[in-house]
Amino acid sequence: MKKITEKTPPRDDEESKVKFCLNCDDMDDLALSSEADDLAQLQDRFENCVHTGRFDGDVCSRLFVADDDLNASALSDDDDDTE
Repeated sequence: MKKITEKTPPRDDEESKVKFCLNCDDMDDLALSSEADDLAQLQDRFENCVHTGRFDGDVCSRLFVADDDLNASALSDDDDDTE
C-alpha cells in the first residue's frame, strides 16, 4: 500500500465559502417534485424572499437544486455586477 506523502490543503479563500439559503421548510424531495419543473415559479418565490428579507445566503438552494444550469446572478441577490 502506498503511503500518502502530500495532502491537499483545505481552501480558505472566500470563493470557496458559499452560503446556501436554507430558510425554506419544504426542501425534502424538491428535486423529485413537479415544483422543480416550474423554474418561473421558483424564481418568483426567490424574488419574494429577497423582497421580504427572508433570503439570507449567497445562493438560493431551491433554485440550485431545481436547475444547476442557471447562471450565478439568477441564484443570488448579488447587486454587484463587476465580474
